[in-house]
Amino acid sequence: GSFRHFLWQVCKELQSSSLSLLLLCPSSAVNKNKGKYILTPSPITYAEEQLFHFFGQLLGIAIRADVPLPLDLLPSFWKTLVGEPLDPDLDLQEADILTYNYVKKFENINDETELEALCAEIASQHLAMESPDCPNKPCCKFTYLTMTGDEVELCPRGRHIPVGWENKDVYAAAIRSLRLRELQSPECMTAVRAGLGSIIPLQLLTTLTPLEMELRTCGLPYINLEFLKVGRM
Repeated sequence: GSFRHFLWQVCKELQSSSLSLLLLCPSSAVNKNKGKYILTPSPITYAEEQLFHFFGQLLGIAIRADVPLPLDLLPSFWKTLVGEPLDPDLDLQEADILTYNYVKKFENINDETELEALCAEIASQHLAMESPDCPNKPCCKFTYLTMTGDEVELCPRGRHIPVGWENKDVYAAAIRSLRLRELQSPECMTAVRAGLGSIIPLQLLTTLTPLEMELRTCGLPYINLEFLKVGRM
């Protein structure tokens, strides 16, 4: 009916480039979880906060009216919505496989020679700088790109701290932590939960798993063609 069509149009706009609420997960750029979205992880204005509040209300309306929404969100969204902690490996890999592989390279290095080779590889991709101690020796600094493409420091004065053998694990952990914070996007999620809570009791979330919440909101992600064929007979 017209109500379902209206909700379909709203969801289509939410997942378009005309609004900044949802962001395609970085993994989709390399054909993993293609078409999956996350909340845009960036500081929000008052107007954007109201949009996230409306988004939460939309989720609540879908649950109360039992009308599935055509939204395609990563499991990390539903986990955060119901208050379940993210898996540092699985959820990072699902959302940003390139960053996951990057972090794993630093975590799996066995000696300083491998670290130098890795920094040289990163330097060839214009992601590293020269070491201040050895001008011809490439090194990484404690900075990284956010999901929205902004370079940020992973710690105070991170642009001035080179990555070495003694702190490579700290560097990898800082990148992982950055991505997990972006996936949780607490400022945005607070507004979403406030909007949802204006439609249904938030206590309901404590009784649902992330998958159950997704199914109640969006329905099954596939169509059973055989069932439809039987129904037409």
